[in-house]
Amino acid sequence: MKSNSIKSFIQLFRSQQVKSQLHRGLTQMAVGTIISLLILGLLESIFYLSVPIRLKTAEFVILFFFAAIFYIGLRYYLNRNSIFGNSSDYFLAHEFESREPRIGDRLINALQLEESLEKLDKGKDLAEYAVSRVSADLDNIPPESLYDPISNKLKKTFAITAATAVVLLLVFIQSLPSAYLRLAQPSREFLIPVPFTLSSLSGNQ
Repeated sequence: MKSNSIKSFIQLFRSQQVKSQLHRGLTQMAVGTIISLLILGLLESIFYLSVPIRLKTAEFVILFFFAAIFYIGLRYYLNRNSIFGNSSDYFLAHEFESREPRIGDRLINALQLEESLEKLDKGKDLAEYAVSRVSADLDNIPPESLYDPISNKLKKTFAITAATAVVLLLVFIQSLPSAYLRLAQPSREFLIPVPFTLSSLSGNQ
């Protein structure tokens, strides 16, 4: 039996779980970003927001984007390295128990035994045997099965959001691109188009 074999499996499970969490978080952020940009583009194309409003909007969007990236990255780092007790070995052992009840109910006991092997004077052989049995069962679990793919519901949400964005862009092809151009330059003044102009024939007005 390899030393710390149970802990090695827990670490593998942790890495796969935080990867799943990272991918879900990025997909959710992508959905939120697309929806936000769509709403902002439509508002700008209809109302021609003033410079102060566009500046505040740009600040909010940038703050929201980097705050979301920071949160997702920090959560990944804390859980990946089990800092502050995030994704601790025992928490993950309980999580795995709900996935694989046949092995999970013995995983916590095996983890406890493995951590106490060096302190045991009596029954050490039995403890090592129990740990090795659980370790052998864990070796048969494909590592890729520990990764939870993005749910079909979230995939559908992303697909519908992206498709809606494309359709709206095609429908408002005359106004949305210019609206995003104005939003990308929030401090610049743009002339609001008018439906018609009046010209004086005498030229004195």
